[in-house]
Amino acid sequence: MAEGNRSEAGGRPAVEWVVGSVSLALVACIIAFLAYEALFGGAAPPVLGVSIDRFERMNNGSTVVEVIVRNDGDRTAAGVVAQVVTMGAAGQRIRKTIRFDYVPGHATRRGAFLFDDAGVSRADLQLSIDGFTEP
Repeated sequence: MAEGNRSEAGGRPAVEWVVGSVSLALVACIIAFLAYEALFGGAAPPVLGVSIDRFERMNNGSTVVEVIVRNDGDRTAAGVVAQVVTMGAAGQRIRKTIRFDYVPGHATRRGAFLFDDAGVSRADLQLSIDGFTEP
């Protein structure tokens, strides 16, 4: 290489020093962030909720109730069990459950309950989360 392309310090090109310095700063920032999160970052436990996304009566007389399970906490919840309870047309109590393998922190998952009874009313549905485990 020609002498004009080299810096005075150690005979290396100036661009190599610039890239090396930026890389060093980036690695130092990542290490500082990880250290801060390890020492002071508190992870909130799972905060789960369930709501109706869509309620639809099908042509075959059944009813589909699509639900959204959301986790407003920081940690992942595994084995999340969502439940719906309602009264059927014949006056019997209908209870159905869905199990979600996992719901990450600050994320949502979707599922659906299927009812053979067309007399199911949206207003009578009682949704709840029955339980979960922390992986």
